This record gives sequence, structure tokens and C-alpha cells, in this order.
Amino acid sequence: METLQFVCCVATMVLALMLAMARLQVRWTNRRYEQSRWILCFVMVAFAVHYYIQMAFGLRALSDEMGAVVNILVYTPAAFAISFTILNITGAERSVLRRHLWISTGVYLLIIGCFAVAWPGIQGSHFSVGLFAMLSLFVLAMLHSILVIRRELRRMQRLLEGQSGSDFQPYAKYMQAGVSLLYAIAVTLPLAITSSTLLLYLGPPMLIALLFFVQSFIALGYYYEPLSVNLDVEPVADSDDANQSMAAAVLTNGENQNQNDVQNRLTVERIAQVEAALNQWCEGGGFRNCEANMTMLSMQLQIEKWVLTRFFDQHLNTSFRSWLSNIRFREVQRMMIEFPQYSNDAISYECGFSSHAHLYKIFKEKTGLTPGQWKENAILRQNETAS
Repeated sequence: METLQFVCCVATMVLALMLAMARLQVRWTNRRYEQSRWILCFVMVAFAVHYYIQMAFGLRALSDEMGAVVNILVYTPAAFAISFTILNITGAERSVLRRHLWISTGVYLLIIGCFAVAWPGIQGSHFSVGLFAMLSLFVLAMLHSILVIRRELRRMQRLLEGQSGSDFQPYAKYMQAGVSLLYAIAVTLPLAITSSTLLLYLGPPMLIALLFFVQSFIALGYYYEPLSVNLDVEPVADSDDANQSMAAAVLTNGENQNQNDVQNRLTVERIAQVEAALNQWCEGGGFRNCEANMTMLSMQLQIEKWVLTRFFDQHLNTSFRSWLSNIRFREVQRMMIEFPQYSNDAISYECGFSSHAHLYKIFKEKTGLTPGQWKENAILRQNETAS
């Protein structure tokens, strides 16, 4: 057990150092990301100190109950802090962050209260009851952290997919994998801390999962960009909001207010105006820009974003992302037939798809075939028709 504790102590100190040094490698400074990075760095240092104290005083060696109590007292605030870092970088509203902090504080105070009541009877059954209460609260803390993170990540994904034409799937899946490993840790940790034997088996995988999460978190920092760079918008008055993440960049709270102040449906003249502007944009090859998004489109067409949103939603019964994907898909089909000598990767890039994997996914969804299979069939049909 001491060997595992020593490995965990060294590993978490290395992770803390990596998080601290990551600031030297990021391209843009982002306030929310920096806050989350330093919180996560502090958590890693706290883990290292915790493991050192466990080794120095042999707390786990005294009894599994004593080790479980110490783990609960340390892991509970650590879990809340880690979940806060994730909520913070996903652009969660301040009300969500405050509610999370209040719930976290309340649960931890209850755990401390149970510990204070049970501690005098540490050698008796009274202590076992207190430990059970602490463990139950610890399970609730883990479940709360999982649920609140899942809700915010889904909200972020919907916002990104609704207003961006890029393919966020590869990196989103990578980040989701890191968070999913945290879920696995949160689910197994309450069981693992109750037994030294289970810790020996589950400890190494959980440490690897934590390492992968930290690596994905650091990788996110490399891709973080200010709003003016990422979505081509003017910085807002609040410097905090001006430096939020991609998810926060697509929040539409202000736009929703504008929509409430206008009539529910666009006029026929307005629809014709938007349709003509979009056709001109497509003819000019605007869809070929793989970074095209609603904000960029709004600025280029000089049409309010809420008008474009309503046009896609009410007139075309689709979203900007789906509409743009269809435009690019039809252009890919045309180029595959007219320029069969071009590779699928070249055509994919030329038509605005951010990756070959994205193109592959679209073809499988719409035709049930891979791009190569569809191209072969289309050329074969064309030759048969010509003959």
C-alpha cells in the first residue's frame, strides 16, 4: 500500500508541475481557463500532500475505516473543485457555478459534522455509523458532480453544433473520453476507499484516468482562443466574458432577449432578402471556409444573427449546421464526378469539411456508403449512361 501511495504522490506532483508549466505553452490567455488550471493544479498538490501524510503517519495501515475517513475528507472537496473547473471552462452561467458552490459547501459541512460526531467514539460502533453517513454523503457528492458536468457538457455541445459549421467531433470525443474517465473514478472511488485490497487493484487504473484527464485539460488550453479570433466578433464590455471559451462564445442570452422584442415570424420580404444573400454567399464560395459559423455569416451578410436563426428554423426547418453540411455535401458530390482524379481528402478540404473523418460520417449518414464507394458507383453510372 505504501508503494501505491508513493507512486500516487509522485504522479500527482508531476501533474501539478505539468499544469503549472502549461501556461508557458498556450498561445492566448483566457481568464476562465487560467482560473480552472490553477484550481486543478492546487488539487493535484493537495493530493500529493494527502498521500505523503498517509505514508508518514500510516493512516491506511491503522485501519481501513481510518483510511476511508481521511480519503472522504480530502476527496470530497477535490471532486467538487475538479467539477468546478470543468463547469468554468464550459462557460457555465454564474448562477450554475454559485449553486454548485453552495451545494458543495453544504455537503462538505455535513460530512465534517458527521466526522465530528463520530470521532469521539472512534473505537466503537458509533464510529461505524458515522463512517456510513460520511460515505453516503460522499456518494451523493460524486453523483452530483457527475450530473452537473453532464448537463453542462450537453448544453455546450448543442450550442456549438447549432452555430458552427465546423466538425468538433474528433476533439470533442477526446475531451469527452477524459471526462468519462473521471466519471469512472467518481463511481468506483466510494467503493475503493473502503478496502485496502480494492485500492491496490483500482488505484492504478484511477491514477491513469486522472493522468489522461489532466492531459486532455492541458490540450484544451492549446486550442483555447479569444472570441475575436475564434468567432470573429467584437469583445464585449466585461473582460471576463470577453475571454470565455468556445462554448461561452455561442451563448445567446442577449439574442434571446432581442427575439422576444420582435414579431414571432419573419415577413415574406425579409425571407426573400435572407435567401438572396445566402445564395450569393454560396455562389461566392463562402461555404468553403471550414471555420464558417453563424457569427461570421451574420457579419459578412450584414444580417442580424437572430434573423438568420429564424430563417433556418422557420423557413428551412433546419439548423445552420445541417444547412451548411448539405451545401458542402452536394458540392463534394459534384466535384467527385467532375474531377475524379482528385483525392477525397483534397475535395473534402476544398468544400469546407474540416477533416476526412467528417466527410466519411456525412456520407455514411446520407447514402449508407463511404465516399470512395459512392464515387465509384457514381462514375460507373455516368459511364453506363454515356455508353
